[in-house]
Amino acid sequence: MNIWVAASDGQLDVVKNFIENDGLSPNAKDENGYTPVHAAASYGHMDLLRYLIDKGGDINVTDEDGDTALHTVEELEVAKKLVEEFKADFKAKNSDGQTPFEKLQEEDEFPELIHYLAGLQGIVLDTPTAVSDDKEMPDVKYSFENEADTEADPEKKKQIEEIMKSDNPEAGLQEFLRNAINEQQAEHGEEKRRKE
Repeated sequence: MNIWVAASDGQLDVVKNFIENDGLSPNAKDENGYTPVHAAASYGHMDLLRYLIDKGGDINVTDEDGDTALHTVEELEVAKKLVEEFKADFKAKNSDGQTPFEKLQEEDEFPELIHYLAGLQGIVLDTPTAVSDDKEMPDVKYSFENEADTEADPEKKKQIEEIMKSDNPEAGLQEFLRNAINEQQAEHGEEKRRKE
């Protein structure tokens, strides 16, 4: 038995022994870069994951494919805990340039989880994520969390209208949303600094 199997099996006492007596790190990587953090998250062992984080585990540690723990999750409730409690980065990109949402959407499994991760990025899927036999991806509809923002800013509304008329509106909207999220995070960070 090793620490990765113990973490996958949810064996907290065994994992504690590896960390506290054998000096292994919660971020120790196997030959594929897989860590106890990945294992605990992937199998939904939240108490074990809390222990690993308390002992210095990095919720955004990556394996050899660049996948974080959130890239490996298969259950909606586990993903919610990773993002909301452990502050997992839902925008982290793996070696293929995919966020957890994009990776799961490509694999076309776990539709509730896909919808949750899409919503975190401001993407609203208007159809189930099932992919047809010809592997065409479903239509994706984008929306703002607060539509009043676009009405208050005619420049943003104009940008969106121009994007919708372009040859590739999805790519344009993704870029627009990325920029809007980055602006909002910068403003939030500035506001936080002012309060400190």
